[in-house]
Amino acid sequence: MPRLGRKKIKALLEEHLNNSSCQYGIGGENPMLLVIEDRVFTIFLKPIGDVCYENENESTRVQLPKRDYFNKMKVSKRPFLLMGFDLENSVFVVWNPSNTKERLNTKKNLSFYCRLSAQREAKKKQLPVRCNLANGEFVWVVPMTFIAEFLMYIEDYFVLPDACDYKITEGEVYSIVDECQELFSVDVNDVIDESGKVVAIKNPAILKELKVARSSGKPFAEYDVLYKYYEDKKSIMRLSEWAQLLNAINTNDENES
Repeated sequence: MPRLGRKKIKALLEEHLNNSSCQYGIGGENPMLLVIEDRVFTIFLKPIGDVCYENENESTRVQLPKRDYFNKMKVSKRPFLLMGFDLENSVFVVWNPSNTKERLNTKKNLSFYCRLSAQREAKKKQLPVRCNLANGEFVWVVPMTFIAEFLMYIEDYFVLPDACDYKITEGEVYSIVDECQELFSVDVNDVIDESGKVVAIKNPAILKELKVARSSGKPFAEYDVLYKYYEDKKSIMRLSEWAQLLNAINTNDENES
């Protein structure tokens, strides 16, 4: 299936919200905060694609990796909307907020499924289609042209917590920027194991420089960055361990693109 990256999916979502009558605001990149009228949701956008194995029942899916920020979102009172986008059929797939939120970070990679037949049906009808899954769960497949109305009346489609937990109360001074910082900020300290080896790079400045080095196309440019910042680790880190660090960073970038 053809796919769009998260930034283009976000742009399409904003375009259709702009063309609707709803009052909305979006903060963050991915994950994001979405304010619809007086309600606040956390959302995560992903391109939806085929499963990798034999696909006789036309299963489609998105996958979520394990991330630190999901822990904060899990305990937040805000409902969590996982929204997969099918470019070919111009539909969003929205999973059950409650069950999706409970599953966050329970595995290294989580799969969330739908069916291509439901995505095609929603495109044809230009109305939301409920897709019942084999595990007893269900998802809603929503045409892009209907997504604003769906989000405005999402309580008609899913059972959500008490609205008091995710509504902006009258007179409340609400800052989407402040809540984004609270929910989505990550630890900037690298993870070091007991032997002093680096097992995860968290510093945004270093991650940014590594990304620039990778895009330069110069041989060993990323390793030059690592050796510059971790001069004191060169004697205890093997080449394979540096390679694992870079692979983890590159995989993370691909998952969020």
